[in-house]
Amino acid sequence: VYTCRIPLQSGQIKELNVGVYPNGFNTPPRITSLTSKTLDSTTMLTCTTTDSPATTVTWTRDGQPVTIDGDVYNLVQIVTNRALATYENVLTVSEPPSGSVFTCTVTNALGTDTSESA
Repeated sequence: VYTCRIPLQSGQIKELNVGVYPNGFNTPPRITSLTSKTLDSTTMLTCTTTDSPATTVTWTRDGQPVTIDGDVYNLVQIVTNRALATYENVLTVSEPPSGSVFTCTVTNALGTDTSESA
């Protein structure tokens, strides 16, 4: 946080605080977490990212690209903090993953980050 001090004619000092966010603009994407929850036969994998400019999110299952088909695989992106460019990219899998390894990859013009499910 930066503080700007402005002297007023009355002799008082006016202070203005300005926050500078760590991801700012023009930064490579970063995956901050990858979590998995299973309920019955549905698994939700959440890949939390920060990025600016916008990111392309891709998923693989055991090294093979996941095709979002609206049947077995669904994907939703939730903006959790627009100022910090933080997103939750939720992949829903409606069949048991049976030990599969899922990989979330985020890419923008400035770089790539990857994380695997445990």
